[in-house]
Amino acid sequence: MAGKKQMVEITRSFSYKLNLGNFSNADFFCSEKAEVPEEDADIVSEALYQFCKEQVIKSRNEFAKEIKDSLPIKLSSKFGQKAQVKQEESEELGVVQLEEDKIREANEVGNLAQEAKLTEVQ
Repeated sequence: MAGKKQMVEITRSFSYKLNLGNFSNADFFCSEKAEVPEEDADIVSEALYQFCKEQVIKSRNEFAKEIKDSLPIKLSSKFGQKAQVKQEESEELGVVQLEEDKIREANEVGNLAQEAKLTEVQ
């Protein structure tokens, strides 16, 4: 039994809540599980976390695009001059962009940490 490796089960998840205003939220969640040898647990755990985070960000971005594409427009005058997005909704999209930038920065830091770990292992 000396050759048998100790296995561990790892579950990682990532969630994100987007405030849509008017007491409405959009929730995004991903969870992944793996059974791995104990010595690989740290690397696999980080990989699962990164996968979940990327999936959540992708879903949130797709949702934000759907919202943007379906926003009602109002005409700037009764003669129908230039159409523009309602002010409140464009502000919400600005918040979404700021949140997306924060997540992208965190993701880049996580990727650098992952690369450093992989370099250490090798």
